[in-house]
This record gives sequence, C-alpha cells and structure tokens, in this order.
Amino acid sequence: MKKNIFLIIILFLCFSVSVLARTDSVSVADSNLCYSKNDSSVFFKGKEITSADPASFEIIFISYGDDCSSYAKDKNQVYLNGTPIINSEPSTFEFIYSDFSKDEKHVYLDGVIFPTADPESFEFIGPYIFKDKNHVYNDDGTISDIYSDPATFERIGKFYYKDKFYVYFSDIVVLGADPDTFKALNISYGKDKYHVYYGEKILKDADVKTFRVIDYNTAKDKNYFFTDDIKEKR
Repeated sequence: MKKNIFLIIILFLCFSVSVLARTDSVSVADSNLCYSKNDSSVFFKGKEITSADPASFEIIFISYGDDCSSYAKDKNQVYLNGTPIINSEPSTFEFIYSDFSKDEKHVYLDGVIFPTADPESFEFIGPYIFKDKNHVYNDDGTISDIYSDPATFERIGKFYYKDKFYVYFSDIVVLGADPDTFKALNISYGKDKYHVYYGEKILKDADVKTFRVIDYNTAKDKNYFFTDDIKEKR
C-alpha cells in the first residue's frame, strides 16, 4: 500500500514538472491571454499561427471588455483574432475604434479591406460615427445620408456635431441652429447667437445672453430655472 502511494506521488511530481516545463517554454506575449509564443511558434488560444514570426510578434491592441487581444502583428503582416489581415502593412497599422482599423494603404472593417474609405483622412468622430474626406460612415460601414459636408463635419459635444451647413444632435438636424456660433454647453443643452437648445429643439423663452447650465439636465437664465426642457419662474 505504501509502495502504491509512493508511486502515485512520484508520478504526480513528474507530471507537475512536465507541465511547468511546458508552460515556461511558451511565454505569454505582453501578458495577453489569447496570443502566446515560444522561440519557434506563435499561438492564438492554443492554436498555432503557422505564418507568424515569433521574433517580431507583438500585441497591437488589448480589446475592451475582456482580457483577450484582437490585434497583433509581426514584421510581415497584421493579425485579427489569429487570422492574417490580407495585404496589411504592419509598420503603419493602427486600430481606430469598434471594428475599424487602417494602415497607409487601406481602411479595414472587421479585418477586411473597406474599399470605399480613404485611409489618409479616415478617422473616428464620435460613438458609432466615422468619416473621411468624402463620406460620413455609420459603425456598420454604411454611408450616412444625414450629414451634409464630410470635409467640415466635426464633433463639438457629447451628442452635438456640426458641419458648415447644419448643427446635429446625434443624427437629427437642429433646425434653425447657426453652425458658426453654436456651442454645446453639456450633453443636453446648446446655444447659438439666436437661441438656446435642449437636444435638437429650441428651448422656448430661454434668454441666450444669461443662460447658464447647472448640471446635465438643469439650467437657468435671468427669468427661469429649467429642468430638461421644462421652465419654472424664478
């Protein structure tokens, strides 16, 4: 009986040493839990990436929301979830936001060349909104027909945007707003030289000159207190 117990202990110790030796030989790239490598190979979730170069392999971006990196690169190409991105240029590659990335030659949507976009001018503007010199894009890559002038389109507040023609609250045109003088005051309120606005609507009876924001949904002017778009006499 004692001999059997001793044999079991010996086998357990041998197995433990074997596991430790194997673990030590596969270093975790940049402390990432999905990509790993040793001197001769690179792995994604334990599966070898046969085309990867271990010596130059590195993590580009650690995904938000988990501990697993989506993007990595070596001297030859870029990888998304362990799969090479065809025709990618690792020396100029950058992650942008959501499923978009780019290098000096292409914009990529979920690792596939996005041929409509211009890589030089392509940029993230705000939540789920991107643009280049020719178009404004939604998060899924469709071209938005709401925004009028991509070249001058910009984010001016959390939900406010403008171009040379219009002001926008999220994806709604703020009718009557003057783009040249419009300022976003917080996430709810904005004003130009003519009016105060709550979201995309003119805030009735608000005085432009004395209007001041108190917090995200309250404000005041010389005559009223405002909660959202409801006014109360001071």
